[in-house]
Amino acid sequence: MLAQRDGLLGWATGRLIYHDNIAPGVIRRLLTSGPARRQAIFALAAAEVGAERHEQVMGIQPDDAAAILRAEIICDGSAKDILTELLGREPPEGLRGSLERIGLSPLREARLYGRLIEVFIDPHQHAAAEALRHAGPISSAMLRVLDIVPPQLLHPGVLRRLSSPAEALGFVAAVQFVGSVNSGANHAAILEAVARLRDEAGLDDMLVRFARRADHPLGEPLAADVEIRPLLKVADLIRTARQLRNCLSSERRILGALRGRSAYAIFQHGSQDPVVMEFTKLSNGGWFYLDCHGPRNGTVQTEIEEAAHAKCQAAGVPYMPQGRGGRGRFDRFNDAYEPCLMDLAD
Repeated sequence: MLAQRDGLLGWATGRLIYHDNIAPGVIRRLLTSGPARRQAIFALAAAEVGAERHEQVMGIQPDDAAAILRAEIICDGSAKDILTELLGREPPEGLRGSLERIGLSPLREARLYGRLIEVFIDPHQHAAAEALRHAGPISSAMLRVLDIVPPQLLHPGVLRRLSSPAEALGFVAAVQFVGSVNSGANHAAILEAVARLRDEAGLDDMLVRFARRADHPLGEPLAADVEIRPLLKVADLIRTARQLRNCLSSERRILGALRGRSAYAIFQHGSQDPVVMEFTKLSNGGWFYLDCHGPRNGTVQTEIEEAAHAKCQAAGVPYMPQGRGGRGRFDRFNDAYEPCLMDLAD
């Protein structure tokens, strides 16, 4: 059997040569056929590739009369005739149209034709069949992701936007995450949002919008008091970003907070302007104070930084005693650059 890179028609080359030897003109007719008939032949050849391996293992000898009849059907029959020969029955509704939308070249793997046929034969795969009917041109990637994306999330817009099984796994995991932080992000809502996507928009862009409307509580390293106001909702991050013109509403900040990796609080010391305190999660489950950010992500006065440290010390939250901004990128050469590790042993 010729490898895909060696044959003119990929993995199907060997089977087509076999039939052309029986009924001369099979390959010539194939090369002058349109997509529907050509893909029907590829589907039949794909089934034969699998059957050929089985027959070799079992020692089954081919039926010469059946081989001649099949070669003649491939040479002279219509797409429907070829599929009927393959299936032993009339092809199910939607199969011929889906094969035609593959185009002129064979799918990269012979097994994918079996997967496509299974979708239209098995009534339990109605969701996959409907998605494929309206997905436009059908690619190998679409068929590979069918086994990864659950039926509740199958949609033409989903299939068109997933280029590999790895992306499909990432999409499914992202949907699960978004559903865990946004009570309104059920499968129906997500599919409705997919249906409204512009052609150039990605699935990740759509999921970020759900994350920005999340109602899951965020981390609270410091309890609220007269000076501290924890930002406990994504809406709080977005509102604060508008008020202080900083980056709290960025995708990275929001997703990090929803993942529980970071947390934020507004700190207003005396009559000073409010600043944002930033925290990161430690491996022991506690919080670590990173820095204070003024309006427009600006630096803060030393007095405010020291007051923030005092708040952390009182709450048992570790921090960098000298702050991060003293000498900029040269701080790491300073002997005093050591984290305060209080309470980390608990």
